[in-house]
Amino acid sequence: MIKITRTLTAIVLASTFTIGSASAASAGQQTPAGARSWAQCESGDWCMWDNDNAGGDIYDDQNAVKYNPNLAAPGYGWNDRANSVANMSTRYVCVFWDKNLGGNYVRIAPNGRVNLPVSWKNKVSSYRSLPAGISSCVFD
Repeated sequence: MIKITRTLTAIVLASTFTIGSASAASAGQQTPAGARSWAQCESGDWCMWDNDNAGGDIYDDQNAVKYNPNLAAPGYGWNDRANSVANMSTRYVCVFWDKNLGGNYVRIAPNGRVNLPVSWKNKVSSYRSLPAGISSCVFD
């Protein structure tokens, strides 16, 4: 049973996001901890939480179309905090290990909800909502 669960989890995660590397993001609002569920991220939004399963504080980029390459910038307070993410927009969103869209990345599919892999916990420093029709985190 455990083996089946792990296999299904791997399949679900693989279909929701991909991991890669690149170099080359979106201002959001911080909302105090509240309902602690995936439902906090509304249609069209891109969200991160500092705990697994949409728990803890939430970072909500409403409409997921803004570009801020650096979560470590003064006033954001979200550098290296994300543990779970939801992309409720119609576009792919890429989260990057380093600021300014640098280093390794995880691509989150539209309407995807995931707990980040262990190696990615508290590592996200920048992100980008991809233009309509683009699904690759690396493009000019």
